[in-house]
Amino acid sequence: MDTPPVPRPLVDVVPLVRAEGLSRHYTRGSEIVDALADITLDIPRGAFAVVLGPSGCGKSTLLHLLGGIERPSQGAVTVDGVSLERASEAELTRFRRRSVGFIFQFYNLLPFISADENVALPLLAVGQARADALRAARAILDQMGLGARRGHRPAELSGGEQQRVAIARAIITRPPLILADEPTGDLDAAGAEAVVSMLRDLARDGQHTIVMATHNQRLVQASDQVIRLSSGRREPR
Repeated sequence: MDTPPVPRPLVDVVPLVRAEGLSRHYTRGSEIVDALADITLDIPRGAFAVVLGPSGCGKSTLLHLLGGIERPSQGAVTVDGVSLERASEAELTRFRRRSVGFIFQFYNLLPFISADENVALPLLAVGQARADALRAARAILDQMGLGARRGHRPAELSGGEQQRVAIARAIITRPPLILADEPTGDLDAAGAEAVVSMLRDLARDGQHTIVMATHNQRLVQASDQVIRLSSGRREPR
């Protein structure tokens, strides 16, 4: 970042995210692999938190656990008052639809529909009428400077434009938690800086908490909180 922001003091009596002794094990043949081991953390509401570490250190696994995509092998994780390790599959589905927005490195946009249709998908999933969902999608794309591109399919957009569409899709339901897994990894420097700036602004609007996985040390300067992982374990501050 050319002009790194000063980290904000974040005070939250009840953090949006709380994990205690969080572990995730996988079985590989007769071997047990520790993807994450004994992770304890609190993330306040409104934070822009960076999960930092090399490939294979457990960053994506941590985001999957916080987003209710995977269940922990041990420990507890609570997000926005929902105890994910105890939730039923139906409860996890509702939680993911209403409380979490996901942003991925390779965008995960459906290639055969337009940008506004991609953005509208989360609203359709919670039962909103198609016309209303598309109206909301077009409004948010206009705000992101993509009004002229909203009818284009993903292959007709640049990488930076596709990632902005993915961000719009992630925030359209106004979820309290946004999980971004290496969202700048496929972008050039200018596109990456624009995406980080957009995510940082989303945290500062008070409606979203951002947890972003990255291996890029430079992003530490842009964050309010840094969670460093190494071989599945949290490093000391």
